[in-house]
Amino acid sequence: MTRMAHTSLMAYFGFIEPDLQDREKDVLDVFTQNTTLTFTNCELGYELGLPDKSITGRTNRLRGLGKNNPFKDKPYLVVYEKRKCLITGYTAQAMALHPDTFRVFT
Repeated sequence: MTRMAHTSLMAYFGFIEPDLQDREKDVLDVFTQNTTLTFTNCELGYELGLPDKSITGRTNRLRGLGKNNPFKDKPYLVVYEKRKCLITGYTAQAMALHPDTFRVFT
C-alpha cells in the first residue's frame, strides 16, 4: 500500500465519502494516523476512550459486513491477522486499512 499524508486521507474520508458516520470517521482516523499498525476492537476502543461494544458495529460496517451495507463492495477495513489483543490478552482479529481503499490516489 502506498503511504499517504494524513491530511489526504482525512480529505478522502470527509469529502469523497460523505456516507461515513462521525464515529466511523473517528475509527478510520486512528488507522490513518497509524497506517502501519493493526488494531482489535478493544484497542480501538481504548484509543478513542469508548467501550469496545460501541466500536464493533462501526468496524463491521467499515469491513462491509451485513445486509444493505453501502461498503460491501468497497470495504475500508480488512482483518489482517489474529493476534493477542494488547488490552484483553485474548486472541482477537486485528484489522488494518484495506489495501484497495486508496486506489483513487494512485
